[in-house]
Amino acid sequence: MKRRFFYLTVLLLVVILHSCTKQTDSKLKSLIVTGIKSAKGSEMVSIRLDSGVINSTPVNCYVFGSTVYDPGSSGYGYVDCDTMFRLVNPVTGDLIKSFKLPGPLAQVVIDSEDNVLIGRYSTISYEDDPDTVDTKSIQVGAPVYTNYVIRVNLETGAIVSENQVDIGDGAYACSYFYDQEEKGYVLLRADNKLITINPSTGAVVKTVNIRNILHNVVYRSDNKTIIGLTYSSETDRNYIEVFDAETGVQISKKEVMQRDDYHACISGYDSESGCYLSVNYPQNEVLFINISTGEIEKTYKFEVPMNDIKFWRR
Repeated sequence: MKRRFFYLTVLLLVVILHSCTKQTDSKLKSLIVTGIKSAKGSEMVSIRLDSGVINSTPVNCYVFGSTVYDPGSSGYGYVDCDTMFRLVNPVTGDLIKSFKLPGPLAQVVIDSEDNVLIGRYSTISYEDDPDTVDTKSIQVGAPVYTNYVIRVNLETGAIVSENQVDIGDGAYACSYFYDQEEKGYVLLRADNKLITINPSTGAVVKTVNIRNILHNVVYRSDNKTIIGLTYSSETDRNYIEVFDAETGVQISKKEVMQRDDYHACISGYDSESGCYLSVNYPQNEVLFINISTGEIEKTYKFEVPMNDIKFWRR
């Protein structure tokens, strides 16, 4: 059976699948997407959905899952392959600021009240293998991953805190968010439990069982719910699901009424239309998915594929 949704984990690289439909609507006023295009050299591209490309800026190399939109500066940020965080004006292409990080930060969020960047990175060491004897080379055993959560002052680039964090066997790379009200950095762990981390200490302060693999998660702070996509191998269908972020209770589940694959780590919630936003593959269309029905309300076609898209309004 053909698999239909792709997603990544921190320690696990897993591929999965899913679906969607097509209706075109030109009334997509002032909604802007910014992402990274890799065809013929990487570029950061900003597109206003009602009128087309605004700006394109060269990007050398970046860490997948490190992009973030900063509402304070209206900047699009990413971590490059030299572990530099770069915050760029997505309309003009001008560099707002850049600073060095201690590692390749991913699952990046912003605490807009404290003006700090929050993210996670890992280091790898190896256990000695006592059962291996080799006089010509050093033999090592299983890899040991140490995870860190850090907070960085967005104005100065100074590290505010850096602590080890226990995330068990890993976390899904595209299922994370920041709870501004509770000051909680939230990841969906590989055992399908939402863990809330105090980013100042690295302590896991809350665990909620979702009991499902939820992809491309969006958090709605106004009603404390999380929205994401799931796939059922029994029905070979995709679903849009809503959960209470406080309790893990499922609020709704609707079949997505169009079959598609989806780009990993691209999702959003459009408060004006009330739709969940995703991008299908290989069609490269922005899909406005009705959360209550699973219907596709609107689509917008990209000329070239883009990764790590953020949705924002001017």
